Amino acid sequence: MTYLLKTHEICSMSPDNTERASLSDLTQDITAPSLALVSEYTQQLTKEYLVSCLETMYTKLAAKFQSELHKSTNVLSQEIATLGSRTDRLETEHDELSLAYGELSREHDHLQTAFSQLQAQVEDLDNRNRRNNLRVRGIPESVFDLSQTITKLFKSLLPDRDPGSFACDRIHRTLRPKPPNDKPPRDIVLCMKDFLTKEDIQSELLAKPQRSPSKARFYKSFQMFLRPRWRNIEK
Repeated sequence: MTYLLKTHEICSMSPDNTERASLSDLTQDITAPSLALVSEYTQQLTKEYLVSCLETMYTKLAAKFQSELHKSTNVLSQEIATLGSRTDRLETEHDELSLAYGELSREHDHLQTAFSQLQAQVEDLDNRNRRNNLRVRGIPESVFDLSQTITKLFKSLLPDRDPGSFACDRIHRTLRPKPPNDKPPRDIVLCMKDFLTKEDIQSELLAKPQRSPSKARFYKSFQMFLRPRWRNIEK
């Protein structure tokens, strides 16, 4: 800027001026500010100045790093605390579930025992209702008058008994579709009025099984699920 002002001043002088600016004056005016500016920048870029700048930068970076690290540490601490509380809650719930499971297991065992007892009692009552029943196997499907046929069979086993003692409350074939002719016939299930007569017939069959007529076979009438148990008892 000084150089431009000086040049403008020289160029604006009138021709009548006796004094003329010499080249040395111009050079001196141009060189002096430049050298001063270079000297100023040279003084500023010393070792001490650079070290001071680096220390300032280091201090600022260290403060920034510590601030960010502190923030990250706080966030991580909060997450760890939250995770710890969740872990404690899960452990508490696990203990409660373990206690509840143990109580339910004991209750299940108790109910299972009670159910088994009730089932045995129901089976006993059901089979007591069937104690007058007999199951006859081997009577052809062509026989329709079941009552008369069964009475004849019983009379052949106990000839000294009155035919009226062989009376039945119910008599019918098992409730399933009629089989083909080449298949075994359906069983006949009957309920006798007199329990003692039914026992005498079974005793006669056990004592003299060859006396069973018409190849008919007689069985006790139990529930289907009780038959395997009854076979084990008889063995």
